[in-house]
Amino acid sequence: MSANDIVNILVSQTNAATPSALQRTGLIVSQGGSSLSAGESALIASQADFTAILGSGDAATELQAKYTTYSANNQANVAIRVLELGTAGTRASGTVTLDTNPSPGVQSSGTITLDTLPANGDTLTIQGTAITFVDASPVGNQVLIAATKELTAANLQAFLAASSDVNIALMTYNTILAVTTATARIYGTGGDAYTLAATGVNISVSGANLTGGVAPDTLTIQGTAITFVAASPTGNQVLVGATKELTAASLLAFLSASLDVNLVLLSYALSGAVVTVTSKLPGVAGNSYTLATTSSAITVSGAVLTGGGTNSAAGGVADLNAFLLANPATYYAALVPDAWADEPTFLTFLSLNSGLTSRFYCFFHVQGDASFTGSIGGTTLTVTDIASGHIAIGQLIEGTGVTANTRVTGLLTGTGGVGTYTVNNLQTAASTAMGSTNNYDQYKGLKAAVMRIKAPLDSVLTSPAADMFALCVGMNPSETNKLAPFAFRYIFGSVAYPLTPLDATNLKAAYVNYTDTGAEGGLPNVKTLKWGVAGDGRDFSYWYAVDYVQTALHIDLANEVINGSNTAINPLYYDQRGINRLQNRAQATANRCVNFGMLLSNANTPIVNAIDFATYTEANPSAYAAGEYNGLSLVAVPARGFTAINFALNVSDLVTG
Repeated sequence: MSANDIVNILVSQTNAATPSALQRTGLIVSQGGSSLSAGESALIASQADFTAILGSGDAATELQAKYTTYSANNQANVAIRVLELGTAGTRASGTVTLDTNPSPGVQSSGTITLDTLPANGDTLTIQGTAITFVDASPVGNQVLIAATKELTAANLQAFLAASSDVNIALMTYNTILAVTTATARIYGTGGDAYTLAATGVNISVSGANLTGGVAPDTLTIQGTAITFVAASPTGNQVLVGATKELTAASLLAFLSASLDVNLVLLSYALSGAVVTVTSKLPGVAGNSYTLATTSSAITVSGAVLTGGGTNSAAGGVADLNAFLLANPATYYAALVPDAWADEPTFLTFLSLNSGLTSRFYCFFHVQGDASFTGSIGGTTLTVTDIASGHIAIGQLIEGTGVTANTRVTGLLTGTGGVGTYTVNNLQTAASTAMGSTNNYDQYKGLKAAVMRIKAPLDSVLTSPAADMFALCVGMNPSETNKLAPFAFRYIFGSVAYPLTPLDATNLKAAYVNYTDTGAEGGLPNVKTLKWGVAGDGRDFSYWYAVDYVQTALHIDLANEVINGSNTAINPLYYDQRGINRLQNRAQATANRCVNFGMLLSNANTPIVNAIDFATYTEANPSAYAAGEYNGLSLVAVPARGFTAINFALNVSDLVTG
């Protein structure tokens, strides 16, 4: 601005918030079905992209089925990511717990006492270096004798502190009156070898050597010893901090950065004062990796790591969990391998991801109950009678003489009932009662579990779970593309489930989704999704809306605060006007969610409430100083569709005028 200008324009900028893309992200999880390395992922935007990473074998067939069905239902053309986890199994792990702060050890020490005034020519020898007391003009390793022994001790202290002699410098010195204490600079027993000696009767030393050195605490991982030190760590040393938590943080930093050939075999994670040590190599090999300590302040989980195994499903679950922890709030849904439904750790994983604020869902196949009479010869299952249920690809078969982990792998003459099927294990089992127990009841109540059951006639190249997965990540709600109920959505690629009355009751009660036709609505040639629910029984649109609303409120309120700090025209202050602005911004977000088909709208909802400034600060005296305001709230009711209609029709032959 020139001094001659009348007007000066000050420019500031208010930026609109970018909507979150979280709910349009997903993973197709593979275990050995792709050519990717374990832990590697690839973005798939086309069939060509997928073909380029497709492997071979049964796992590749399952992966192909997932992508084929996903593509058939991917009306929004959303690119998906394939995550390869490999088949090697679980990784061994153990823990190192700092119960208290480790000791860096104790320094050796000794004393030099001037019992009387030294005589001219008396000597003191420290670690082989002789020091001579003289009456006048000291040079080199000489100390001036003063009027008293205390003043002479002070001269000795000054000489020792200033000396550059390599032996004298191994110790530090402290003098009180006529006693000088020599302390080894190093911690541990090494200082016990340092020597002291004196000539004449005027000087005495505590002993021929320093004493009292105590070795520092050590931790040994796979043969590599790590020493805890009080200062200036070098090599395989870790600095002891003011608290055990700070020491644990230093230990983690050292372990993570180390290039030691033993330490690089493992990965490390920290929680408080506990360092978790995990083998990088999956399988049983990690069970031989060792942990040891000399410290009473440190507890290791055991002499060796444990938990390494060949269970590829358990390993996959653990690796997916690690991947999500390394990429927080990055993926909304995963289409996981069929075998995971029988893996106990998968149930734990889903339980941990079913909290109200969790925004991650797994889509997977489950199997139903079946009871039948059958025999197995080679890899052919012959079913001669079926009492209940259906036989489908992927089912786990049990019975007397049946090899463990026998699964149906294909249809021969059977289509769910009497007939022949292929199984995975070569065996001979005489005709006997066989069956399959459902694995879906255990997931009931978990919102992160989105279950789908295959129809007997679904081929190995069909993955019904992929259609609902595609519907999930394909949503992009707007005023012209509202969030619709998931129940009864059109789906493509799968076969209608041959529902019996018992199936209808059991599957609906367990919140298991399946393929039906639209025949009830006069649409026999279309396939529809029954019931479109998450594992807690709510239409999936309910949780989709909840996730969208909480994400949008977070972004929009943060945007209001950030923009409010970057405008000189209308800054956002912690006062009543500021609270009103936040309330209005949140209300605008809620109204947008109504317009997008997320929330029910009536006279009572969705209304954003805010506690006024005076009331809130009076009830929370420290809140203003901290800049914290927890007075906003919203009661929201997610919109939903109909799933049952009962119509009362009264018929009569009575004709009235």
